[in-house]
Amino acid sequence: NDVACGGWYGGPVEIELDASGTGSGLAEIRYTTDGTDPTTTHGTVYSGEFDVSVATEIRYRGFDRVGNAEAVRSQQIMFDTSEPSVPALTLAEAPADPDQHVSGTTLYYRPGDGRSGTFSVLATTGDPQSGIERVTFPAITGMTGEGDDLVSPYEATYDWSSGVSVSGANTVTARNNAGLQSNSSFTVTPDSGAPTGQSVDLAGGPYFTSLSVPLALDSGSDAASVGRDAHGPRGRDRARDRPRRRPLRGA
Repeated sequence: NDVACGGWYGGPVEIELDASGTGSGLAEIRYTTDGTDPTTTHGTVYSGEFDVSVATEIRYRGFDRVGNAEAVRSQQIMFDTSEPSVPALTLAEAPADPDQHVSGTTLYYRPGDGRSGTFSVLATTGDPQSGIERVTFPAITGMTGEGDDLVSPYEATYDWSSGVSVSGANTVTARNNAGLQSNSSFTVTPDSGAPTGQSVDLAGGPYFTSLSVPLALDSGSDAASVGRDAHGPRGRDRARDRPRRRPLRGA
C-alpha cells in the first residue's frame, strides 16, 4: 500500500491509496480517519482519490479475496496555512575590511585594483507549525556563497573579488515544511567614488584673544555609501552645527 502524499501541506490535499495482491488477488482497501484500525467490516472501502482538508491520521490496509489482511499502515496529514516569518537579515563584514562597509541591509564595496572582501548574511526566521524546511540564499553574479541552509542559524558567507561590479537587491527565501514561503532582500552596491564637499571654516574672527579658536567642520557627502566619516552620522558632520575649538600654537 502507498499514500501518494504525506506530512505537512498548505491547503487541501488529494489522497491516493494503492495495493496489489498475489494468490487470490486484491479484494479491497479499507481506510479510516478517526484513529481506529480498518477491518473487513469497519472503515471506508477505498474507491478512488479523496480530499483531506483538516489534520487527519489515515489508517489503511488491503484485503485479499480469501480474507488475508496486510498490517495496518498509517499516514499523518497535517496543515500549515501560514507563511514563515519574514526573514530578518543581518549583514556583517567577515572580517572587517576597509574596502567594504555594511549599512543596514546594504553592503557597499570598492572593486578593482586587486581588492576583495567577504561578508555574511544571517537570516532570522521561524514557523511555529510545520517549522522551517530551508532558507535559500541567492546567487550574486561574480560572487560565491549562494545556497540552501537547512539548519538554524541560517547564514551564508559571500566572497567578492576585484572584477565584480554587480549592484542591486538580492532575495532571501524562507520555506516551511508545508511549502509556503516568505522573502526579504539585501543590496550590494559598488562604490568607487570619493566623498566631496568637505570644508573647514573659522567661526568668527579673523582676530581672536585666545590661542584656542572655534572651527566649523563639514565632512561633505558621498553619493554611493553616504560618506564614511570619522566624526558621526554619514553625510553632514555633526560638527557643522556647533563650533569646535582647536588650539593654534604660536611661537
